Amino acid sequence: MLGNAHQQIPSLYAYFSEDEQFYLVQEYIEGSTVAQVVQTQGMQREQTVLEMLTRLLDVLAFIHSKGIVHRDIKPENIILRSQDNKPVLIDFGAVKETMNTVIDSAAYSTRSIVVGTPGYMPVEQLSGRPVYASDIYSLGMTAIYMLTGKIPQAIESYLASGELMWHKYAPTVSSEFAAVLDRSITTNTVERFSSAQTMQAALANLSIATAPTEVSFASKPPMDTLPKTDYIHQTQHPPAVAAVSSTATTESATPSYPNNISQTDRKPASLAIPAVITACIIGVSILAGAFAIVS
Repeated sequence: MLGNAHQQIPSLYAYFSEDEQFYLVQEYIEGSTVAQVVQTQGMQREQTVLEMLTRLLDVLAFIHSKGIVHRDIKPENIILRSQDNKPVLIDFGAVKETMNTVIDSAAYSTRSIVVGTPGYMPVEQLSGRPVYASDIYSLGMTAIYMLTGKIPQAIESYLASGELMWHKYAPTVSSEFAAVLDRSITTNTVERFSSAQTMQAALANLSIATAPTEVSFASKPPMDTLPKTDYIHQTQHPPAVAAVSSTATTESATPSYPNNISQTDRKPASLAIPAVITACIIGVSILAGAFAIVS
């Protein structure tokens, strides 16, 4: 039902059991899992993870609308399809539960089955009570794995809350995006995103603010690798002619002085005339006194 209705879920063609083995016949998805991508390429950019989350939340919203919880979202169960690079969700936990039920004929066995992967599975799922928000937790952990390149077990956690101290392993991630991920992996289901739609809304506000920054940063090479002319163009400096013209105007308004006169010794012209007159009066007084003595 799910595979035939959504293009990011493989179609299940048939299933059967034989010799106590359970078999599935399903659509082959060509591509690489998220785990394989991180192992070969390393940590992923924030914008890449943001786009993947947005696309996968569409899938979660669909399967949750059918009353189904995936229960085993992890890097190995997300295939980036080669055809269009869209994430495809595989290996549903409901199928695993069906396999165990077929193999184990005990009527009460389905009540004790716990489906999921340690590290990507929240507390309520570990106790056998998964909810829609359990898939949100697993998806958030997968995003953190993509950003840090570390599995959840390799990241320290706070003793009081049990939540991961992952920020130091992804120092370039924006605080806004980190806050969304922190809410998605909180151990308290009441504080966690209750549905795929609520997390989508939070990411939609982020993508508007962060996407242009990512694109513009990626499109510009480092300034120290650019030729001088390109550097002026990139930083939108004013033309060289305009700079020279501005400098010439400033210098023409400033009087020129001999090089051996310091700026502090330069006196305004308005003080020079009184100084000359004072000197002349003193000189005349001295001559008059000398004449009087001789007489």
